Amino acid sequence: MITSCRLLSGLPGTGPVPRYCHGGTPTPWREGVVIEMLCDDGSSFIVNFEADSHLCHRCVRYWSEAPAVFVNADGAGYLVSAVDPERYTFMGTVDTFVFAGKRLVVADRFAVSAYDVNLSRVWEREICATNGVHLHRVVGAVVQGSIFDVGCEEPIPLRLNLDTGADLR
Repeated sequence: MITSCRLLSGLPGTGPVPRYCHGGTPTPWREGVVIEMLCDDGSSFIVNFEADSHLCHRCVRYWSEAPAVFVNADGAGYLVSAVDPERYTFMGTVDTFVFAGKRLVVADRFAVSAYDVNLSRVWEREICATNGVHLHRVVGAVVQGSIFDVGCEEPIPLRLNLDTGADLR
């Protein structure tokens, strides 16, 4: 089982062939965001995540409730099962995210989505935000954030039900 992970500066020049995670159009010869996954038995393996080209957000977080690893590969979101690392979910573009116990909520300029501990999307709420959405926090069962749109001097408050995605504004 994966217990931790770390970002690497690139693909290693020696060793086993890295695993490759992609969003539907595999290009394994292209270096993306490279992460070493460390397992509870002392072993490790390298994963090359296909990156999105429009953002420079790189992060990796362990989601203990799932258990899974969340990877933001320059804007391309992935959930990798910590129990079965061959199983992963490509989430599409991810600009911002927030963990909420047994839910992971992610957003880009066009939608906010929630994923459960089975790595499945449980709801998606379309939002048109020309300058993006920022997720702040989850309080109780309410996802709180801001919508940034052209022509609006102030951000528009975002309030969604964590379980259903229903708009609470």
